[in-house]
Amino acid sequence: MLCLNSSAAPTADSLLPDAPTAAQWYTRDLGTVLSAECLFGQDPFQSVAAKEHCEAQFSHEVSDLRLLLNEAVNGNQRPLQSALQRLIQLTSLFS
Repeated sequence: MLCLNSSAAPTADSLLPDAPTAAQWYTRDLGTVLSAECLFGQDPFQSVAAKEHCEAQFSHEVSDLRLLLNEAVNGNQRPLQSALQRLIQLTSLFS
């Protein structure tokens, strides 16, 4: 529904189907599923504690990902690449 000024107007929740109903309608109308749950790889960590230690160490070493991303979008990908390599090393160490 559009307002007179052509901007979107809020739609009442009661006018929208719940998620399972919407997914059923999508499947019925298009003949495919909206999404399918699948596993993607395996968690390399043996415990939550090991994962938390890895994340803590990485956060200590790489305190601000925004700076790395800013460098990457401005043509300097090396800091982000180095951080990713370090994350892989830490993951191997803690798993």
